[in-house]
Amino acid sequence: MSWQYYSIYTLNFKSAVPLLGYTINTTRLDEVDYVIELGKVKKPASSIPKTLYRSKSILNADFFYLEIPTIGQCLLEAGGKITLDIYDDKSTQDILPFLYDTVLSVALLYKNIFTFRASAIVGAKGVNVFCGNYGSGKSVIAAILYQNGFPFMEDNRCLFDWDIEKKQFTMKMLHPFIYLWRDIGGQIDPRKLVSQQSIRPQILKHQYHLSQPNIAKAAFPLHKLFFLNTYEEQTVQQESINGAARINLLKQYLYHHQFVDILGKADALFEFLVRLSKQLEMVNIYRHPKTEAAEFVKHIAYDINAR
Repeated sequence: MSWQYYSIYTLNFKSAVPLLGYTINTTRLDEVDYVIELGKVKKPASSIPKTLYRSKSILNADFFYLEIPTIGQCLLEAGGKITLDIYDDKSTQDILPFLYDTVLSVALLYKNIFTFRASAIVGAKGVNVFCGNYGSGKSVIAAILYQNGFPFMEDNRCLFDWDIEKKQFTMKMLHPFIYLWRDIGGQIDPRKLVSQQSIRPQILKHQYHLSQPNIAKAAFPLHKLFFLNTYEEQTVQQESINGAARINLLKQYLYHHQFVDILGKADALFEFLVRLSKQLEMVNIYRHPKTEAAEFVKHIAYDINAR
């Protein structure tokens, strides 16, 4: 069996399956968090409680089982093994989106690593993070700011590191790709983005690999977090977020936060969010649904470029 080694979101993987889109480590890793193999997966007993996330998934302190209809099954064992059971008429590429999203999220949670569904770029005072629901414009905002000289940090999954010496959260670029809905992708300057084949062609998205000169290469302190909202007024407005609402909002944009209680990670998450909320400036930013993205981003650019 041929093994490849990867470092993905601070975890080390030894994989028998090529993890497309991620860089292969040129040297063997001495410490591995998870081994990924192809093999047969036995469906857990029906008496074990299902998750509310999917009727065909099971999660507890020992393992996470995920059945993906027509594609295959995944079994993540807390001890450090991930088995992919792919159906005969499918390929590893078909199962990778589920491995990268759901399975990776749970793998991180087992290790007390919490990530956010957000995009991020670097401004004058540090990293600026944009949280919002699907279709809210996170990727578009990051892409436009990137084109206008702001170093790009992340598109869809943000991981924050605690700097023990400086006693602050920092962030560094871990996976320099940006995903745009097809109708928006055409608005981006093709000279600054290089088109690349999507892992799942059936997902109607463009995937772009960003040119290297404007990628943030170092770790930067966190500065500000924007929650993206729409409302009926024509003007763009900001509203500071204070008190307990800060923690509640942060939790909403955590990757698969519904798994936290099942895994017994509630205390660890609360401690993490309290510490994070003390450092970050957090605001709700509102725009009219018909406000052009470029016009909206002007307000953000002015804000994050001010020293």
